[in-house]
Amino acid sequence: MNESHLLKIALISTAIGILLLFIISRNIELSETTIEKISNGEITGTVILEGTVKEVRSSENMVSFVLLQNKSIEIVGYSNKIAISNGQKIRVTGKVSEYNNKKNIVADKIEILS
Repeated sequence: MNESHLLKIALISTAIGILLLFIISRNIELSETTIEKISNGEITGTVILEGTVKEVRSSENMVSFVLLQNKSIEIVGYSNKIAISNGQKIRVTGKVSEYNNKKNIVADKIEILS
């Protein structure tokens, strides 16, 4: 085989690989987890949580609140485009983080359920 054939095979293989990765990544779904698993260090990365809102604090470009299940966790969102109030049921998708030796969630998406 000459170099031009090898180059074509490499480019085609690369394109197919990237396409397959894109298709697979679109079909991966996160499952809902619990605050207890996050607190125990069992879960890291991106998570989905549902719970009840408590202790809402907001500013021009940030909102933070405590999410209650059996335990509680601080949620931080860097957008104030959603009106959140105490007692609402919500679903949060975000990344597990740590601040002052406490686990929290940096929200990517906040959905109001009720």
